[in-house]
Amino acid sequence: MRCRFSFLPILAALACLTAAPPALAELYSVNVTVDGVPASRSYTDVQELQSVLTTRGIASLSPHYTNASAVQGSLSIRGLDATLSMARNSPEIRLVVPRAGIDRTFSGATREESQRQLRAFLGGSGDDEAMYEVADALVARTLKDPIAGNPGSLLGQSIAASHAAGIQPPGDLGTLAPRAAGWHFGSGFEFQSQRVGGTARAYGLPLAASYTFGADGPEAYLSLPLALNELEGARAYMGSAALGLRIPLIRGEAVRWALSPAYRYGAAGSYDSGNVAAAHGPSLTSDLRLALPAGLTFGIGNTYAYAATRPLEVGKARIDYRLDNSFYRNGVWLARGLGTLAGRPVTVSAGVTDTRVAGSRFAVPSWQEYRLSLSLGREAPVSATLAYTDGRAGYSAWHLGLAIAF
Repeated sequence: MRCRFSFLPILAALACLTAAPPALAELYSVNVTVDGVPASRSYTDVQELQSVLTTRGIASLSPHYTNASAVQGSLSIRGLDATLSMARNSPEIRLVVPRAGIDRTFSGATREESQRQLRAFLGGSGDDEAMYEVADALVARTLKDPIAGNPGSLLGQSIAASHAAGIQPPGDLGTLAPRAAGWHFGSGFEFQSQRVGGTARAYGLPLAASYTFGADGPEAYLSLPLALNELEGARAYMGSAALGLRIPLIRGEAVRWALSPAYRYGAAGSYDSGNVAAAHGPSLTSDLRLALPAGLTFGIGNTYAYAATRPLEVGKARIDYRLDNSFYRNGVWLARGLGTLAGRPVTVSAGVTDTRVAGSRFAVPSWQEYRLSLSLGREAPVSATLAYTDGRAGYSAWHLGLAIAF
């Protein structure tokens, strides 16, 4: 994994995080001891934190601070610890980031000059390899990065969207019912509560459109999920779009099989943590359905996706993510009709899906989802979904969704 940082606010290079920060814990915090007197402060975003490393910022924590004071400081940057130290009567500033293997001393003629050197270093104008190590340490261990590392990130949500688009086009209920010719549209609303050391909230707007060329024919589709993740005023926005083609290979009464190649492009960013990046790549999804006794349909969905990133720049925020990941998402489900309600057919489905990540290190390299859906109607169904996600590194989430097809 390679991330190149440039033109960032102070500490933005250490704060590649936003997607799902813990609601019950501080996002950023600093503790300093000036001439033996301790002081501390917490912040909700990196823009507030950046002033700490200036003479005025230290003086705001400890009013008796002077350029001759001895200072010991510790920073908590959403799970990544760093220390800063200044010896009495010395202009030098020492930065240590243990998990990234960084131990760097900035030696200016004055403390102000040393601070400028530190800003340049953290802004990507210094040792690129050192900053790569900082990025590696962040994405590999935090649950809160909006681009990668966890199921709630852009890459995590992109593989989920690609899998869903391939096995469940708009209006499809996961059964053996044939697809009607013409246009199909889908929309809805999703809410997700994530546990990442605290509680984070995510709101989603899944949009989809497809066109079937003849009854049960090939189906071109557009998948467009949008999302907002927030915590205590810190927000991250993300969205992606995929174009794909669902190709039916077997269209029998007892067996149906389709393959769906697609290509997805997405972006995510947060002003609060000063980072923004994009991800893109192809995917291939297999959708196999078998008829079972008692009117049951057994489905098997398999998706392989590759995702790489490229830099984006918005204002002064820029992080050049260099991630390369392969995703393997495999799931099974059972679906069955349950009669009618208000004259409309009712369909229930239950399934489990496993996701594995290879390539650049993820803090959550695998997770499992357990899902239950209830649908009313067949030609223009309304569906409600309840799901639970359980992942490595203590990640978990509850998901509630409502979808409408027309």
